[in-house]
Amino acid sequence: MTIPLIGYARAQGDEMILKLISHIAGMEYRYFPSRSTAEQMVDGLLYREFLRRMALFADAYSISAHPLYFNAQKLVERPDEYEQVEEDYAVLRRMRESYARNISRMALFYMKRAREGSEAARRAYRVYEPLLLMYGIGGYIMKEHGFIEVGGGAFHQGS
Repeated sequence: MTIPLIGYARAQGDEMILKLISHIAGMEYRYFPSRSTAEQMVDGLLYREFLRRMALFADAYSISAHPLYFNAQKLVERPDEYEQVEEDYAVLRRMRESYARNISRMALFYMKRAREGSEAARRAYRVYEPLLLMYGIGGYIMKEHGFIEVGGGAFHQGS
């Protein structure tokens, strides 16, 4: 992480997001970790909080897209820099096998753009906090055959 991003996160009260990404990068990757019923319930609650935040974000910017298909990069200037985030933030390199890599990359990309003054990005990176927390406690999301499985339950992506 670069010092300016840490300083920005501290000033915004969002240092926990960077700490979660660093914690996830240091976790041992497991393909399908076993989860207790209580852990699955927490996973489901965090995932629903992510969907709630994403829907509020989309509504605030008058975006007519389902939260599962929404891509906030379209609202942020210079979306081509998204691929360069890994070069800027070495912690992502440790996440090669992690299913949390893309979410972490998006959160860092939006935080970087927020630090540069993008209002949309300032709101967008906080949307991913529940997912980062879910990954940080060992939860996971599995997508197969058009279905999403999280917290012990599965539903169709379009529902």
